[in-house]
Amino acid sequence: TISVNINGEWIARGFPVKKIPQFLQVTLKPGTNTITFVGDNLGSIPPNTAVLEIIDGKKRKSFLLESVPGESNLLKIRYDVQGP
Repeated sequence: TISVNINGEWIARGFPVKKIPQFLQVTLKPGTNTITFVGDNLGSIPPNTAVLEIIDGKKRKSFLLESVPGESNLLKIRYDVQGP
């Protein structure tokens, strides 16, 4: 399992990592956002791996994450708000 923190707020704890895609829908704030992934355990086949895919409605960006207990992955994303 993994836990996910965005901008200091835990949005998922003990989230199971599976072979099929799972989704957490979040809203990012304008500016820099910090996403932290923590490996809660090693999983059935160490190391605990997951793919983070960010979809903004137009584009997709994927990140491969590997975690072991006590370590975390940190990702900073800058969200620029477009005018009308």
